[in-house]
Amino acid sequence: MAEPAPWIPSVPFVLTGTEFDVVWEHLGLGATPVALRLPSPGRTREERRRVVAAGVAGLRARGLAGPAGPDPALVRLLTLLARPDRHLEVRGRFDDGPLRAVAAERDGDGVLAVHTGTAVTVTAAGSPAFAAVSALPRRAPGPGPAVTLPTAELARVLDGDARTDPGTAGDDEQRARLASLLAGPAHRAQICAVRHDHWGSPARLPGHVAVVDTPRGRYRLTRGTGAHGGPEWSTLAPAGDGELRDRFAELFSPGRSAA
Repeated sequence: MAEPAPWIPSVPFVLTGTEFDVVWEHLGLGATPVALRLPSPGRTREERRRVVAAGVAGLRARGLAGPAGPDPALVRLLTLLARPDRHLEVRGRFDDGPLRAVAAERDGDGVLAVHTGTAVTVTAAGSPAFAAVSALPRRAPGPGPAVTLPTAELARVLDGDARTDPGTAGDDEQRARLASLLAGPAHRAQICAVRHDHWGSPARLPGHVAVVDTPRGRYRLTRGTGAHGGPEWSTLAPAGDGELRDRFAELFSPGRSAA
């Protein structure tokens, strides 16, 4: 998948959670995107006043705000983040801890906001699919062919449950292959798509893509029903960046099957 529109990378704005909260409120941007929602510090009016003063002081000390307000480039990106046409949400946990991100776009203009630890990093970005992949830790695709099993069965293997239902010899072979691929600790992320209507109201689209990182590499997890509406099956397949970009972009496609 080629990047659909050229874009110019910008220097990231790295904000503390408090600074992000203070600027967002100052700009009157409304509800924070769910994946980036942080506790708003300051329970009383006086506590809140001190929080805002500390946030503004921190921004000014690093040249991100001045007498006229926050940096105009930061204002533009946060406004885009608050009022996109569509966005992807990333929620996961990796070696460095929880990861939450929003990759948003309006009229070909993109922004990526990533929350890790105590920081929120905001930067200009390309399409949501490209931006969402860039938010994930770098990881090579894992080895081996795709493995397909009933969803309930695969979920037990992913959770480290050795108990499995009896099945065919083919199922047993798939389980053995899966156990080999998933040996050791695994980290996961889930990516879903959201569209915004003309009023700015968000609506989550059906389906999602799951990313599973193992000691041997990265995989994607997708789901689908069998013929004639039979039991749900899941497929774990090696996934490089290009494969994930395509899968993430497909989340916006109308009429796609749930994944």
